Amino acid sequence: MLTHLQPVRQDPNDLLPDRYEVYALNLDPLFTDSWSVQAYVVCAWGQALPQNLGAYFTNTALNTSAFKADVKACPAGMRAVSTGASTMYGGSPTGLQLVRASGTRDIARGTARVYTDPYPWRLTTFAMCANPIPKVHVEGAVVHSAQASVVCPVGTKAYGAGGGGSLTDSGKVFLRAVYPSLDLRTVTVSMTAAPIEGMAIQAICVPSS
Repeated sequence: MLTHLQPVRQDPNDLLPDRYEVYALNLDPLFTDSWSVQAYVVCAWGQALPQNLGAYFTNTALNTSAFKADVKACPAGMRAVSTGASTMYGGSPTGLQLVRASGTRDIARGTARVYTDPYPWRLTTFAMCANPIPKVHVEGAVVHSAQASVVCPVGTKAYGAGGGGSLTDSGKVFLRAVYPSLDLRTVTVSMTAAPIEGMAIQAICVPSS
């Protein structure tokens, strides 16, 4: 299950550049094979960057609630081009259930829950916001399966990828993957099982020229 899916801006004291960090846990005691984590980041230079692009985040309270949901609004007049979320825990593992923008892209949403007994933990929700980009299209779907994809319209590419369960607790069902294809046309989302309420897939599609 994914525990971190978040943008990180370069710190003056940090030798690493702007990046996207992905952390995951394997909690299946019957799975003993080797496994790995892949991380993807969509990068751009200079004039290709959306105007006034910035990272914004919010934290929930640090407590023992079994489920947490939060939103981070973009500054007035700005829209999300990407989202992220992460959990911080000191005892029982916690996993992400949902990471996506709203349909109007004015807020980012994140949800997460504990895997076993709750210890104090918090959820952080990220919004990468920028001035409105002309002709942005949000491609989305809700399916009753544990993996699905959506495709950006011809002439557009996925700047942002998101998805997961509903806005309420999906039980012990967690995100496994949220990623774009290498050509940035397709976004794929998978979870550890199919949420009862359905699984959302979201691509924020921006004109490619």
